[in-house]
Amino acid sequence: MSNAPPARPAAAARLRWLGALAVLAAALWPFWTSLEFPFLAWDDDVNFTHNDGFRGLDAEHLRWMWTSFYAGHYMPLSWMSCALDYELAGLDARMFHATNLALHATCALLLFLALDELLELGGVGARRVAAAALGACFFAAHPLRVESVVWLTERRDVLSGAFLALSAWSWIRAQRALAARSRWLGLSILAFAASLLSKVAGLGFPLVLLALDAWPLRRHDRVGWRPRIVEKLPYFALALGGAVLGILGQRYGTQVLADLDARPLLERLAISTFAFRSYLRHTLLPLGLSPFYELPARIALLEPRYLASLVFVLASSVFLFLRRRRSNTHAALWTAWWSLCVLVAPVIGIVHAGHQIAADRYTYLPSFALAGLVAAALARWQGRAALVAFAGCIVALGFTARATTAHWSDTRTLFERVISIEPDSYLGHHKLGVLLHQAGEPQAALEHFDRALALRPERPQADLRYDRALARMALERRDALEDIERALDEQPGHAGALRVFAQEGERRFGRTSSEVDLRIERALDDGGPPLVALELAARRALEAGENERGLGHALEYARLAPNAPLGHRLVGRAALFLGEFERAREALERSCALGPSADAHYELGLALERLGKPEAARSQFRRALELDPAHPRAAGKL
Repeated sequence: MSNAPPARPAAAARLRWLGALAVLAAALWPFWTSLEFPFLAWDDDVNFTHNDGFRGLDAEHLRWMWTSFYAGHYMPLSWMSCALDYELAGLDARMFHATNLALHATCALLLFLALDELLELGGVGARRVAAAALGACFFAAHPLRVESVVWLTERRDVLSGAFLALSAWSWIRAQRALAARSRWLGLSILAFAASLLSKVAGLGFPLVLLALDAWPLRRHDRVGWRPRIVEKLPYFALALGGAVLGILGQRYGTQVLADLDARPLLERLAISTFAFRSYLRHTLLPLGLSPFYELPARIALLEPRYLASLVFVLASSVFLFLRRRRSNTHAALWTAWWSLCVLVAPVIGIVHAGHQIAADRYTYLPSFALAGLVAAALARWQGRAALVAFAGCIVALGFTARATTAHWSDTRTLFERVISIEPDSYLGHHKLGVLLHQAGEPQAALEHFDRALALRPERPQADLRYDRALARMALERRDALEDIERALDEQPGHAGALRVFAQEGERRFGRTSSEVDLRIERALDDGGPPLVALELAARRALEAGENERGLGHALEYARLAPNAPLGHRLVGRAALFLGEFERAREALERSCALGPSADAHYELGLALERLGKPEAARSQFRRALELDPAHPRAAGKL
């Protein structure tokens, strides 16, 4: 008697391997060119190149990751994954891109396994492997995935997606493996918690599981709904905690969460239904995708495009709900629709944050539902023609995704794409103007700044006026002063404009010293004085010999920013001028410890010299010269 395994299980295993390879190809090939892309000057700079918080896995950095609402998100596991990348390769964008690709591929593979298990539980026969693989490929290769996979800031999408797919697969496994049910359920709950700790986006997942209980599993037919709901209580508890963390993150991390006064409920409804319809439209026809869909200046629910979206969403929801029991096809459509709605709800306009009306990245988790619908449809169509035809569609999607990926190759290309899709994008013109100015093209930059100013005259434009002033200054235009003063009129504490006015107001623009001082005083009185105003006030007071006043401003700076070396250096300098040499020594030692600079070491040497410690003073003068061999005064002390 042969001990060889039966042919059918072996063939099924080979099919699964082939399916897994197809899913890997669909998840990796369209986005492979992103491995050579740099960090973008669009949130990547905020999150990575200008952020020290994630750069390490020691206790201090881990504490920051687990307690921070940095940039409006609570995502400790995402930060930990970035910290691991940093430990392995430093700030090498290729390492971060490789991890994003690996996580996206993992997510797609786990989704494939979940769909395969779900179709088998639903009574689908041999076609289920191919159907599940094509459903996962549809998710993996779709151009709407580009933003989540290629934009390094969206590490949180692919990591939370991988954990959510693991949670779904584990939960489905628990319905089959009765002997190990509790272990699979435990893994599912832990994976759901990890998904929320990566990004608070999958809050609707427990409601998706209840929908799957109804169809295709029909678990409620056997024992009713009560046990099914009890089983989901841990998921609901985690979702509630995640919702609280998400709101706190947006409220205290960025202050961009709009309240009802700023964004009325009807306006939010218009945003939500318009975004929902656009996601479906771009899923079916992924052309004209943009990195940024700008929120219009005016939104009214009764405008045709918003009213049409509302009618479409409501009518579709009612129609599918009423017909959900007519057939398996209607049940599948309703389950997918419901799952799509509850997964997209946390990132749609009802709880609105930011200046976008929609974003491709918001489709990452909701597209699990559409992948399931594709798999269910393919599993029930007769003949191989449907499978072959849909495989051809996925190849086309992959080529489109690859072309879309190229738009993210660098920041300038990215915003040129925004402008090409939406010529009246305020943010697009502003950002492109900044990039052109940085590239040494101030005249071209001015054209975009002027266009942006004309597009949104009702919006506070201090940042834009400041940026235009810099371009005008590069062209030696005196009307730069007009922009600087208008920016300060709108925002008296604007750091960049205030610094330019203080440094150039007298020498370049002919303003008096009292006018400069008045602007600084206005900034200090502007509710919560900014650090730059305190710095400028301290420096000008010390230059004018008003050492006590300068010390007061410096002490306030050091109090507000205790880990910033500049504040302590200003305290030390003021104390030197006042003859308080011991106080100067303490402040300057603190400044040097936080961030060594030639001036701070030189001034510390002066304090030590006054305290009768010549050897220690010379050591500080030598250190100043090491940091700046051309320091104008340190060499004379040796």
